[in-house]
Amino acid sequence: MPESNTTIPSSREPLEDDKVETARDSSSSRSSKSRHSSMGEEDDINDADREDRLERCSTKHSAVGDAPIQPIDSVIEIPDEFYDRLPAHRKTIILILISFSAFLSPVSSTSVLAATPEVAAEYSTTGSIVNLVNALYLLFMGLSPISMFKTAITDPVLHSGRRPISLITGAGFVVASIGTALAPNFGAFFFFRLFTAFLGTSFLLNGAAVISPDFEILENQDFLLTGFASASLVWNMYSILTPIRYVLNPRYHLTTPLQGGLFYLAPGFGYLTGTFVGGRYADYIVKVYIRKRGVRIPEDRLYSALPFLGLVIPGSVIIYGWCVEKDVGGIPLTVIVLFLQGLAQLFCFPSLNTYCLDVMSGRGAEVIAGNYAMRYLFGCLATAIVLPAIETIGVGWFSTISTIFLLLGTLCTYLSIRYGKIWRDTIDAKHKMKKTKNLEKNKKKNHEGHDSTEKPTNTSEV
Repeated sequence: MPESNTTIPSSREPLEDDKVETARDSSSSRSSKSRHSSMGEEDDINDADREDRLERCSTKHSAVGDAPIQPIDSVIEIPDEFYDRLPAHRKTIILILISFSAFLSPVSSTSVLAATPEVAAEYSTTGSIVNLVNALYLLFMGLSPISMFKTAITDPVLHSGRRPISLITGAGFVVASIGTALAPNFGAFFFFRLFTAFLGTSFLLNGAAVISPDFEILENQDFLLTGFASASLVWNMYSILTPIRYVLNPRYHLTTPLQGGLFYLAPGFGYLTGTFVGGRYADYIVKVYIRKRGVRIPEDRLYSALPFLGLVIPGSVIIYGWCVEKDVGGIPLTVIVLFLQGLAQLFCFPSLNTYCLDVMSGRGAEVIAGNYAMRYLFGCLATAIVLPAIETIGVGWFSTISTIFLLLGTLCTYLSIRYGKIWRDTIDAKHKMKKTKNLEKNKKKNHEGHDSTEKPTNTSEV
């Protein structure tokens, strides 16, 4: 007499291991009998095979109910071998090339500023129009990361990789720069200038995308607030650099382009000096807080930027503006404050950039794209309005506006330090809840499919 073939439903009582094995054997035997007695009915064979596959997936754990959902950890563990794929000398060469390439586009954006009167005279236009072209240059630097290069650089699997992108955009940047220098009229100058900006930003994005997989965070060392802080720095930088010759030449009775151009050396040497010490100082502050707390928190890096962003740069800007406005202090004081604000900026940028990469690990190119888009849009605005604003309200009051902007950036940085971890935990909790709901939804669908498979089998067997 054949044994009962009634299928055990998914809500059955917990089974011991030997009962589970018996159920599996019974299922296998039942499936075999079904194949021999089906009289060629394909539906019965399919039902039996489906039932056999479902019951073979049963285990002691599935029989006693669902296992608890494990929490999702937001910290990604990356083994050391991942960073050791390339030898040290090759990593150094790559770092030098990427750093030099990233240096080209910002230099191109500021190199024309010192020659603005000469460019205006060459093409029979005004300095305000030339500065408008420089503003559009910065606008294109801000737009290109979120348009052309975002997909190409962040998704190298679907494209040709990052090396061909660097070669193509590098060659295009050289051609566009030559075209800008040899432009026969203002229209050609305008076109090649903007094309240079559009191509040059790829070096900045590609640098972050290439370096971040090869260097650990501590080795090379929220997003909107720090992006706003970076934007305040770029606003300040271009609002000072753009009108230097128009502001300082009449104040100090300078008559030649060389004399006015020398004032660009002061912030330039500040940027150069800050490049060597700003990042190291940020690393030192991080290590201090690691020793103090025993754990590394991304927000600790922002402490290194606070005194420079909230004190040194605003103080230098307000002194520069009103001393030039009132003709106090002369050339020495102007040179000193220009140097100090340039130096302080390079104590801020590394901390702000690296913090964004820390809290959004694995998305380096996207983070840098958003960051540069925000900062260069503000740089575009500053370049476009600085000359008309200074002619209207004076350099002193415009420097006061820039100082207020910098203090707002400092407030944003402090809020990121104070509440950044809470915001990140909240976002992680939302992601976990969303994943939990998706798991429960998928599990419910699987149970419904399992029940719908069992019912026709039971009917045929009865």
